[in-house]
Amino acid sequence: MTSSTSSSSRNNNAAAGSSSSSNPAAAAEDGSETAVGEREGREVEEEAANQHDEDVEDIEQVAAARDYAISGFAKALLDVGDSLSNAKQQLQQHLEKQQQQQQQQQQQQQQQQQQQTSEEQLKQFVDGISLTNNLFQQTLERFGVEQYDPMGEKFDPALHEALFEMDGPSDKKGKIAQVVQTGYKIKDRILRAAKVGVVKP
Repeated sequence: MTSSTSSSSRNNNAAAGSSSSSNPAAAAEDGSETAVGEREGREVEEEAANQHDEDVEDIEQVAAARDYAISGFAKALLDVGDSLSNAKQQLQQHLEKQQQQQQQQQQQQQQQQQQQTSEEQLKQFVDGISLTNNLFQQTLERFGVEQYDPMGEKFDPALHEALFEMDGPSDKKGKIAQVVQTGYKIKDRILRAAKVGVVKP
């Protein structure tokens, strides 16, 4: 009985071995399926990595769009700020001139009174312009827009626009000696370069 069973088992194993060795197509198919599985795994990993990169890029683009969304609006207001600053400067100069005239003509009481009245009116006007300009600058700063005055700084074409060169002392060569128009920036981006005069190198 035991001998018969052992003989039967050997016959079955031999038959299985014979079947496997006689069927190379089945072995090749198993190898092909493994290769396909590995390739599909690599493709899934690559697709996941690409998707991650795209997600990071989208997040960066959204952040940049949020930070610089008001650039156009802020730039459109810069001319208004320039007009206010120029008006303030001209009125201040006129006020100073009248103050000088008042000192020179103190002996003429009637004229002095007239000038005093005009001076007070001009002073009120200058104060109003100054207040408006301050509010304007504060509003820009609230949205991340900052004014910068590069007077005395070394000229940098990335930050400044040179309108002319001028003579100056040797220790001022290549530096800004006159600011014609102040610059503006929003965060780390130049909104408008400052227009300047530079000492000849």
